[in-house]
Amino acid sequence: MSRNSILLILALLGAPAAANAQVDMSAPPSDAPADQAAQPQRDPVITMFDNFSISGVVAGLCKPPDEATMGRFMSNLSVVHQVTIKQMRQQMPEKSAKEISDLLLSRMQNLNQVATSAVQQKGCTDPEIVKLVDTFTVNASLDLAKQP
Repeated sequence: MSRNSILLILALLGAPAAANAQVDMSAPPSDAPADQAAQPQRDPVITMFDNFSISGVVAGLCKPPDEATMGRFMSNLSVVHQVTIKQMRQQMPEKSAKEISDLLLSRMQNLNQVATSAVQQKGCTDPEIVKLVDTFTVNASLDLAKQP
């Protein structure tokens, strides 16, 4: 795994976002460095989806949560997933529901591979990986189902 892949994981956690930025969901997340000048600003909904996806994989590999914590995380992930699909439908009205579902599934698979490789390369005690496990804990502690 390249240094850029690790930077991608970190960038997804704290990437700047524009409220109305358009994101090409048909392309998998880039391996470009987070500070590359030409990189477009990230959509906050897509950033949150990526954040949940990556932190879930890393936590599952490094510090598997108990059933209650996983249940809360999955409930929050479900809300993020629904909002992401809604956002994608608005950004790509020409795409069918299946096409959008396929794009999101492909994105999740790519993020899973990147996160798994980062854990394999860096190990669970690496500060960047620990930060991702902590992010999982925060994501699990939210109660997004009660948000308006």
